[in-house]
Amino acid sequence: MRLILVRHGQSMGNIVEDDMPDPPLTTLGKEQAAETGHYLAQFSIEHIVSSPLVRCLSTAQPLAQKLHFSVEVWLALVEVRDRGRYVGPKRSELELQFPEARFGPDFSERGWVYAGKEETDQAAQRARHVLERLFGQYPGETVAVFSHGTFNNFILRAALGVKASWPFRFRQDNGCINVLDITSEFVHVCTVNDCTHTRRSAAGLPPWA
Repeated sequence: MRLILVRHGQSMGNIVEDDMPDPPLTTLGKEQAAETGHYLAQFSIEHIVSSPLVRCLSTAQPLAQKLHFSVEVWLALVEVRDRGRYVGPKRSELELQFPEARFGPDFSERGWVYAGKEETDQAAQRARHVLERLFGQYPGETVAVFSHGTFNNFILRAALGVKASWPFRFRQDNGCINVLDITSEFVHVCTVNDCTHTRRSAAGLPPWA
């Protein structure tokens, strides 16, 4: 399996101090999402999977539209949250905003539940389960996964056998991609925190068409 792990573009939660469990992308974040979609379209992606948080769905949307793919939404890809419970938007609201997305039974008209107060060992276990599910569901295929800075760290640690307690992190800038080729025998790290495709927005230029 080729895992292309993406962090969402800049969101309002990245530029304010307030607790914002599910903020939208900023103008810059939307530009980063467009650039990321343009860049990833050159890969032979076969599946797109995303966190249900709108900053991730909004980042995955340009790629899905370019490839005419659906986006499979996994609740297990949400960001690590050490604060309290949050209830996400209704399924119908999400489907209206993201018609490319496909939602499972975790999403209803009562909203979806973001439990919060997640401990490090719980997040690490969740990341291992996500990797196992990806590897089992998409063996030998290329999948783009849109998630979050902290949870991406847990996924990368799980893939590389790095203990969650070890005192270092993988830098994950907004809109970055990480590419790992994973087999039952080894993990080949192709790139980590690649942001070269977002240089246009960083330079104040309009995103690619």
